[in-house]
Amino acid sequence: MLHMVICADNILFHIIRDYLHSLCIEYKLERYESDSQLMDLGFALQYYDAIFLDIDTEETDGINVGQRIREYSSQTFFVLETSCIHGILDGYKIGADRCLLKNHVLFMDSVKETLDQIIKNKSIGLCYTFLEGKTMLDVRNIIYIESNLHKLNYYIIENNQYRAYTLYGKLNEIERNLPSEEFIRIHQSYLVNKSYMEKIERYQVQLVNGQRLPISKNRFMDVRGKYFQ
Repeated sequence: MLHMVICADNILFHIIRDYLHSLCIEYKLERYESDSQLMDLGFALQYYDAIFLDIDTEETDGINVGQRIREYSSQTFFVLETSCIHGILDGYKIGADRCLLKNHVLFMDSVKETLDQIIKNKSIGLCYTFLEGKTMLDVRNIIYIESNLHKLNYYIIENNQYRAYTLYGKLNEIERNLPSEEFIRIHQSYLVNKSYMEKIERYQVQLVNGQRLPISKNRFMDVRGKYFQ
Protein backbone atom coordinates (compact mmCIF):
# COMPACT_ATOMS: atom_id res chain seq x y z
CA MET A 1 0.00 0.00 0.00
CA LEU A 2 1.13 3.53 -0.78
CA HIS A 3 0.90 5.80 2.25
CA MET A 4 0.99 9.49 1.39
CA VAL A 5 0.13 12.83 2.97
CA ILE A 6 -1.03 16.02 1.25
CA CYS A 7 -1.46 19.67 2.17
CA ALA A 8 -2.55 21.21 -1.12
CA ASP A 9 -5.57 22.26 -3.18
CA ASN A 10 -8.56 20.15 -4.19
CA ILE A 11 -7.42 19.82 -7.81
CA LEU A 12 -4.20 18.04 -6.89
CA PHE A 13 -5.98 15.86 -4.34
CA HIS A 14 -8.56 14.65 -6.89
CA ILE A 15 -5.97 14.01 -9.62
CA ILE A 16 -3.95 11.84 -7.25
CA ARG A 17 -7.01 9.95 -6.03
CA ASP A 18 -8.45 9.35 -9.51
CA TYR A 19 -5.16 8.27 -11.07
CA LEU A 20 -4.30 5.75 -8.36
CA HIS A 21 -7.85 4.42 -8.52
CA SER A 22 -7.50 3.94 -12.30
CA LEU A 23 -4.37 1.85 -11.71
CA CYS A 24 -6.15 -0.33 -9.14
CA ILE A 25 -3.44 0.41 -6.57
CA GLU A 26 -4.30 0.39 -2.90
CA TYR A 27 -3.32 3.59 -1.15
CA LYS A 28 -3.95 5.81 1.85
CA LEU A 29 -3.89 9.58 1.29
CA GLU A 30 -4.05 11.64 4.46
CA ARG A 31 -5.08 15.25 4.01
CA TYR A 32 -4.27 18.29 6.15
CA GLU A 33 -5.73 21.76 5.73
CA SER A 34 -2.79 23.79 7.06
CA ASP A 35 1.01 23.75 7.03
CA SER A 36 1.11 23.81 10.80
CA GLN A 37 -0.92 20.59 11.03
CA LEU A 38 1.50 18.92 8.65
CA MET A 39 4.55 20.10 10.58
CA ASP A 40 3.01 18.84 13.81
CA LEU A 41 3.65 15.32 12.49
CA GLY A 42 7.37 16.00 12.96
CA PHE A 43 9.63 13.01 12.39
CA ALA A 44 6.59 10.81 11.73
CA LEU A 45 6.71 12.30 8.21
CA GLN A 46 9.65 10.05 7.39
CA TYR A 47 7.35 7.01 7.42
CA TYR A 48 5.24 8.24 4.48
CA ASP A 49 6.02 7.19 0.92
CA ALA A 50 5.37 10.72 -0.34
CA ILE A 51 4.53 14.22 0.88
CA PHE A 52 2.67 16.78 -1.25
CA LEU A 53 2.87 20.42 -0.13
CA ASP A 54 1.42 23.60 -1.63
CA ILE A 55 3.97 26.34 -0.88
CA ASP A 56 1.69 29.19 -2.04
CA THR A 57 0.22 29.85 1.37
CA GLU A 58 -0.66 33.03 3.18
CA GLU A 59 -0.51 31.31 6.55
CA THR A 60 3.27 30.85 6.63
CA ASP A 61 6.35 31.07 4.44
CA GLY A 62 5.86 28.05 2.20
CA ILE A 63 9.54 27.59 1.39
CA ASN A 64 10.46 27.77 5.06
CA VAL A 65 7.80 25.17 5.85
CA GLY A 66 9.10 22.98 3.06
CA GLN A 67 12.62 23.25 4.38
CA ARG A 68 11.55 22.22 7.87
CA ILE A 69 9.51 19.31 6.52
CA ARG A 70 12.52 18.18 4.49
CA GLU A 71 14.60 18.14 7.68
CA TYR A 72 12.05 15.79 9.25
CA SER A 73 11.87 13.49 6.23
CA SER A 74 15.12 13.51 4.29
CA GLN A 75 14.40 10.22 2.49
CA THR A 76 10.67 10.61 1.77
CA PHE A 77 9.65 11.52 -1.78
CA PHE A 78 8.83 15.23 -1.44
CA VAL A 79 6.62 17.07 -3.96
CA LEU A 80 6.00 20.83 -3.95
CA GLU A 81 3.14 22.56 -5.73
CA THR A 82 3.47 26.24 -6.69
CA SER A 83 2.07 28.82 -9.08
CA CYS A 84 5.33 30.54 -10.02
CA ILE A 85 8.68 29.65 -11.55
CA HIS A 86 10.58 31.11 -8.59
CA GLY A 87 8.76 28.66 -6.34
CA ILE A 88 10.05 25.78 -8.46
CA LEU A 89 13.64 27.04 -8.26
CA ASP A 90 13.38 27.50 -4.50
CA GLY A 91 11.79 24.08 -4.17
CA TYR A 92 14.73 22.30 -5.75
CA LYS A 93 17.10 24.29 -3.55
CA ILE A 94 15.53 22.78 -0.44
CA GLY A 95 15.72 19.27 -1.86
CA ALA A 96 12.27 18.64 -3.34
CA ASP A 97 12.13 15.58 -5.58
CA ARG A 98 9.52 17.12 -7.86
CA CYS A 99 7.92 20.55 -8.29
CA LEU A 100 4.51 20.97 -9.92
CA LEU A 101 3.50 24.22 -11.62
CA LYS A 102 -0.18 25.04 -11.09
CA ASN A 103 -2.40 26.02 -14.01
CA HIS A 104 0.17 24.77 -16.50
CA VAL A 105 -1.21 22.98 -19.55
CA LEU A 106 0.81 19.87 -18.61
CA PHE A 107 -0.04 19.97 -14.91
CA MET A 108 -2.08 16.76 -14.93
CA ASP A 109 0.58 14.91 -16.91
CA SER A 110 3.24 16.12 -14.47
CA VAL A 111 1.22 14.84 -11.51
CA LYS A 112 0.81 11.43 -13.15
CA GLU A 113 4.52 11.22 -13.98
CA THR A 114 5.31 12.09 -10.38
CA LEU A 115 2.99 9.35 -9.12
CA ASP A 116 4.55 6.89 -11.55
CA GLN A 117 7.94 7.60 -9.99
CA ILE A 118 6.59 7.20 -6.47
CA ILE A 119 5.02 3.88 -7.45
CA LYS A 120 8.29 2.68 -8.97
CA ASN A 121 10.11 3.56 -5.76
CA LYS A 122 7.73 1.25 -3.90
CA SER A 123 7.01 -1.20 -6.68
CA ILE A 124 7.94 -4.32 -4.69
CA GLY A 125 5.10 -5.52 -2.50
CA LEU A 126 2.16 -3.49 -3.80
CA CYS A 127 -1.43 -4.55 -3.27
CA TYR A 128 -3.31 -5.10 -6.55
CA THR A 129 -7.08 -5.28 -6.74
CA PHE A 130 -7.60 -8.12 -9.20
CA LEU A 131 -10.99 -9.48 -10.21
CA GLU A 132 -10.05 -12.53 -8.17
CA GLY A 133 -9.53 -10.34 -5.09
CA LYS A 134 -6.86 -8.17 -3.49
CA THR A 135 -3.37 -9.62 -3.67
CA MET A 136 0.01 -8.46 -2.38
CA LEU A 137 2.27 -8.86 -5.37
CA ASP A 138 6.05 -8.65 -5.63
CA VAL A 139 6.67 -7.31 -9.15
CA ARG A 140 9.73 -9.54 -9.42
CA ASN A 141 7.32 -12.49 -9.56
CA ILE A 142 5.50 -11.17 -12.62
CA ILE A 143 6.47 -13.27 -15.64
CA TYR A 144 4.51 -11.24 -18.17
CA ILE A 145 1.35 -9.18 -18.58
CA GLU A 146 -1.02 -9.69 -21.50
CA SER A 147 -3.50 -7.12 -22.74
CA ASN A 148 -6.76 -8.63 -23.98
CA LEU A 149 -9.46 -6.14 -24.98
CA HIS A 150 -10.00 -4.06 -21.81
CA LYS A 151 -8.51 -6.60 -19.44
CA LEU A 152 -4.93 -7.25 -18.32
CA ASN A 153 -3.90 -10.81 -17.52
CA TYR A 154 -1.01 -11.08 -15.05
CA TYR A 155 0.95 -14.31 -15.24
CA ILE A 156 3.09 -14.77 -12.15
CA ILE A 157 5.02 -17.37 -10.21
CA GLU A 158 3.87 -17.72 -6.61
CA ASN A 159 5.16 -20.33 -4.18
CA ASN A 160 6.77 -22.19 -7.11
CA GLN A 161 3.43 -22.37 -8.91
CA TYR A 162 2.22 -20.49 -11.98
CA ARG A 163 -0.88 -18.37 -11.43
CA ALA A 164 -2.96 -15.91 -13.43
CA TYR A 165 -4.81 -12.82 -12.26
CA THR A 166 -6.95 -10.32 -14.12
CA LEU A 167 -7.85 -6.67 -13.78
CA TYR A 168 -9.28 -3.92 -15.96
CA GLY A 169 -6.71 -1.45 -17.21
CA LYS A 170 -4.39 -0.27 -19.97
CA LEU A 171 -1.00 -1.83 -20.59
CA ASN A 172 0.54 1.56 -21.41
CA GLU A 173 -0.28 2.86 -17.93
CA ILE A 174 0.93 -0.29 -16.18
CA GLU A 175 4.19 -0.21 -18.17
CA ARG A 176 5.00 3.26 -16.81
CA ASN A 177 4.79 1.93 -13.26
CA LEU A 178 7.21 -0.97 -13.67
CA PRO A 179 11.03 -0.77 -13.83
CA SER A 180 11.94 -0.17 -17.49
CA GLU A 181 15.27 -1.95 -17.01
CA GLU A 182 13.43 -5.14 -15.98
CA PHE A 183 10.29 -5.17 -18.14
CA ILE A 184 10.36 -5.16 -21.94
CA ARG A 185 7.41 -4.32 -24.18
CA ILE A 186 7.78 -6.95 -26.88
CA HIS A 187 4.38 -6.44 -28.49
CA GLN A 188 1.39 -4.15 -28.27
CA SER A 189 -0.24 -6.84 -26.15
CA TYR A 190 2.72 -8.16 -24.11
CA LEU A 191 4.98 -6.75 -21.40
CA VAL A 192 7.59 -9.30 -20.27
CA ASN A 193 9.90 -9.54 -17.27
CA LYS A 194 13.41 -9.92 -18.69
CA SER A 195 14.37 -12.26 -15.84
CA TYR A 196 12.06 -14.94 -17.26
CA MET A 197 13.23 -14.65 -20.87
CA GLU A 198 15.40 -17.61 -21.90
CA LYS A 199 16.19 -16.75 -25.50
CA ILE A 200 15.12 -14.63 -28.44
CA GLU A 201 14.57 -15.94 -31.94
CA ARG A 202 13.25 -14.20 -35.02
CA TYR A 203 10.06 -12.45 -33.86
CA GLN A 204 9.64 -14.72 -30.83
CA VAL A 205 10.79 -14.87 -27.24
CA GLN A 206 11.00 -18.13 -25.33
CA LEU A 207 10.35 -18.00 -21.59
CA VAL A 208 12.02 -20.20 -18.99
CA ASN A 209 8.90 -22.37 -18.83
CA GLY A 210 9.14 -23.08 -22.56
CA GLN A 211 6.28 -20.78 -23.52
CA ARG A 212 6.75 -18.64 -26.63
CA LEU A 213 5.39 -15.12 -27.14
CA PRO A 214 5.40 -13.05 -30.34
CA ILE A 215 7.64 -10.03 -30.84
CA SER A 216 6.36 -7.27 -33.13
CA LYS A 217 8.54 -6.83 -36.20
CA ASN A 218 8.93 -3.12 -35.55
CA ARG A 219 10.03 -3.83 -31.95
CA PHE A 220 12.39 -6.73 -32.63
CA MET A 221 15.72 -4.86 -32.73
CA ASP A 222 14.81 -2.79 -29.68
CA VAL A 223 13.73 -5.88 -27.74
CA ARG A 224 16.88 -7.75 -28.74
CA GLY A 225 19.05 -4.84 -27.67
CA LYS A 226 17.39 -4.56 -24.25
CA TYR A 227 17.56 -8.31 -23.70
CA PHE A 228 21.31 -8.51 -24.31
CA GLN A 229 22.06 -5.26 -22.53
